[in-house]
Amino acid sequence: MASQPVQPSSSVSSATAAAGGALARRGLRVLVVDDAEDACEGLALLLQIEGFQVEATLDGPTAVECATHFAPHIVLLDLAMPRMSGYDVARRLRGHPSTRDALIIALTGLSEFDDIARSRAAGFDHHQVKPVDVDTLLSLIDRHFTTHAPQHSGCQ
Repeated sequence: MASQPVQPSSSVSSATAAAGGALARRGLRVLVVDDAEDACEGLALLLQIEGFQVEATLDGPTAVECATHFAPHIVLLDLAMPRMSGYDVARRLRGHPSTRDALIIALTGLSEFDDIARSRAAGFDHHQVKPVDVDTLLSLIDRHFTTHAPQHSGCQ
């Protein structure tokens, strides 16, 4: 589990360049959902720099609405949010045709075994504990899309 703050590093740039990551990421849509506005906006900016198309929202209901139109390939989702938990958002996304095949990753401060089990049960593919290491997150995404072609349902 990562324990480094989300921040750009020279290794992100060199790893991206070496793997052609930015080219491979171009066109992949990412939805970032976190009620901590600074964290949400910061991660969204980093992902844009890495070549992703990014939308960011601060709550669960808005995330569900946005996802049905944006049809993200990847959803980075906080678990502990007001109005609707990340668990509930993930369940709804798994039930919708435009998001059922998305890579859904929990980005959360919740790190107990029960939290991870609840994530899996709700439909998350991975559970990453904050603060998230950007290199680890990008590697996780890159590995996923080397074995799974992105689904282009919904918009675009």
